Amino acid sequence: MNRRLITLFIFVCIVPFSGCAQTNTSFRYNQPFDYSSLKTYSWQTNHKQKEALNQEKTDEPEIIRQTVNALLTEKGYGLSPKADFHVSYHYSTKTRHKNILSMIGIGIGSFGRYCGLESSRWHKNDTRGQLVIELSDAKHGHIFWKGTSTGKFTSNSKKPGRENYIKTMVEDIIKDIPSI
Repeated sequence: MNRRLITLFIFVCIVPFSGCAQTNTSFRYNQPFDYSSLKTYSWQTNHKQKEALNQEKTDEPEIIRQTVNALLTEKGYGLSPKADFHVSYHYSTKTRHKNILSMIGIGIGSFGRYCGLESSRWHKNDTRGQLVIELSDAKHGHIFWKGTSTGKFTSNSKKPGRENYIKTMVEDIIKDIPSI
């Protein structure tokens, strides 16, 4: 009986929290590319990105740009209109709404013959964010670095929580770019 209670405790209390990952990051880059020739960068925005920036009511584009600027500056790269490479990004979110029905049966009765059953229903909103940052050669336009970071956060996240989440995504992508 004692072993069953321990197993039930582990299943109910620990297992639901064991799969909470922050972000997943992947990279694609050109191995033989010579990073030593890179000193300066500029932001590359296409027509769709400019429209999105004008329509956005959030601070996310500015957070991404500020974080990338700070991290590339730490690595020794400078922002310049005549750049050696261009930085572009795409950030998107997708929210899923779920109705979850959960049943957990726990109970102790006289002589061990009775059990209780609880049934509960709640709503869960999962928001998944994806950030893609690309670095391309200014001379030829070839992408030599592409990093993608994905993860999920609650849609009820307060502004500082969302900012930290986005900064973490940017840091995960930029950290492996070679320094000057």
